[in-house]
Amino acid sequence: PGNTDTENKMPITPHFHLTQTVSHVNLDIRVPHIRVSKDTIEVLVDENTVHFSNPPYLLLLDFPGPFEAEGESAKYDPTREGGMVSVELRKQQPEYWKDLDLIGQLVKPKKNATILRAQIISQENSSDKQVEEINREVSDTFLSTGSDIFNINKPRYGFLNLFVGVFSDLVRDGLAAEMIQLPHPDETKASNRREMRLKAEEESFDANRYLGDMDLDDDYIYQTAIKMKPHWKLETVNALTVAIASLSTGEKSASNIQEYFSAEEKDELASIPYPILPRDIEQVRRKPLLLGLLDILFAYAYDHLLTDGDPTIESSWTICTLSCTLSWFEEFSALDGIVDVIRFSIRRSLVYPYIRNYEFALHCWDQVAEIFQKGRRCVIRCLLHTRRILDKSEVHYMANRLYLDPYLCLIQKVELVEDTTLLELGKELAMIQNQLKLSSSGKQDLLLGLIELEKLLHEDRETAAEEHKKDKVLNEEAGENLRNSCNEKLDENSLSELNCNVDPIGGINKKDSSNTTEEDSSSSKRTAKPLIVEL
Repeated sequence: PGNTDTENKMPITPHFHLTQTVSHVNLDIRVPHIRVSKDTIEVLVDENTVHFSNPPYLLLLDFPGPFEAEGESAKYDPTREGGMVSVELRKQQPEYWKDLDLIGQLVKPKKNATILRAQIISQENSSDKQVEEINREVSDTFLSTGSDIFNINKPRYGFLNLFVGVFSDLVRDGLAAEMIQLPHPDETKASNRREMRLKAEEESFDANRYLGDMDLDDDYIYQTAIKMKPHWKLETVNALTVAIASLSTGEKSASNIQEYFSAEEKDELASIPYPILPRDIEQVRRKPLLLGLLDILFAYAYDHLLTDGDPTIESSWTICTLSCTLSWFEEFSALDGIVDVIRFSIRRSLVYPYIRNYEFALHCWDQVAEIFQKGRRCVIRCLLHTRRILDKSEVHYMANRLYLDPYLCLIQKVELVEDTTLLELGKELAMIQNQLKLSSSGKQDLLLGLIELEKLLHEDRETAAEEHKKDKVLNEEAGENLRNSCNEKLDENSLSELNCNVDPIGGINKKDSSNTTEEDSSSSKRTAKPLIVEL
């Protein structure tokens, strides 16, 4: 009852911009349209943690190294972008801090945003000390909400199975069917999802549509998609990783490395409600997460090529439908491999979207391999693009909370996913792709009967070609007979006409002579006078 409106509102993460030199970090925090004074603003520095508060804005940042206790200064400029607080922090040790542009690993999650995550993490092979630490960081609201007690035995889904009971109300309102393809997500066991999905794909597969999309030479959209140069092709191969490795301590190099992301992308990275993740994800769980990431980025690459880099109103549907992770909450295991993800994605690409072409699906996987080989920041940019598309959708926005936001948090955690892990994943994917292109079993493994369909199509085409050849021969023979008959009739008519019009003795044209005589006779009849006979 004593809380004010400001206290009840969830804090807002302000837009901010980071730059660094060897000795300092400069932090510009935008706080527009609010009153800033010594009584409202608070900037605290505790070794490597920076706490900024000016209601309703709150910013908590964890840096790679500590700052000097008395080395900070702050200035407020109300004329700059509606209000800007500039904070200068001095490092304890002069050095360049790598990956400072990965804002997701600097921003600390808000307490109000981690309720569900804390509950799930406490049940996921975490130490008692870690659980207690996390529970201290988050509010105890979930402990007093009785609804969570009934969710203990319900199926879980989302990133690391962090979510439960999300779709209960949506199913009752009939909205869940528009968001995902998995029926009754809060009742269907995870062990049954894959079998149900494969059956649904088999029932939805359109053989005629697939055969029709085998030849797309005249399809403008396909030709545009196959020739497109996406943004990852415009980047220098692994340029950022090379730049990081070769950085000197010069301020110019430190400044350049942070210009990979645009201002809009930096704001997005700073404003995402990141969840609390376990500090150490075991390898047995990290592999399924990376397989799920491959699945999502295939769907993104497909839509990016299909729309020529300009997402449409159908893009969110295309991405969520192609990704079995987003549409069926597919949970990959440590026994699955990259080949399984490729097979599942290609299979769905031949069942649902606009272009249902096997070669185009392989082309999309080539793009995913290239994305991973371009490095961590290229992967983050693609995830940001995907998140932006889903965020604008009225029905697919939930995928951001379940998967995209946690994935963006994971990929920015260098200690959880190393650069070499992403690069090796891209190389392995490219190698498998080359093997699939040379293998004849790739289509057979999709279990859609593609080989048999193409064989029937080939046989039908051969039969049609033979029938066409026979018809052509018959038509040629009929035409030849018709020409011969016409020529014979033409010869007979010509001879008959010649016999009637030419005198064989004198060569006199009887018809002409007859006509002349008739004319002369007619003329004489017209001029002759009646003969008078006298008796």
